[in-house]
Amino acid sequence: AEHRKLHERYRPDDNARDRAVTIARRHDPAADHATQAIVIYDLQRTGAPEWTGVGDRSARLSSPLMP
Repeated sequence: AEHRKLHERYRPDDNARDRAVTIARRHDPAADHATQAIVIYDLQRTGAPEWTGVGDRSARLSSPLMP
């Protein structure tokens, strides 16, 4: 009985947590998208930075500073 009483006292409030998460996700669509189980980012979107060759093997081979 004592443990049951302590559990009720210190148990997290699931409703309050769920409500806070819902409100936060509603106010930040990008964060909501990032927290999904499977996230697909559109890399060919308008306004995305263009490919500069960073990390490209051919760019490293032609650079005198990179072995």
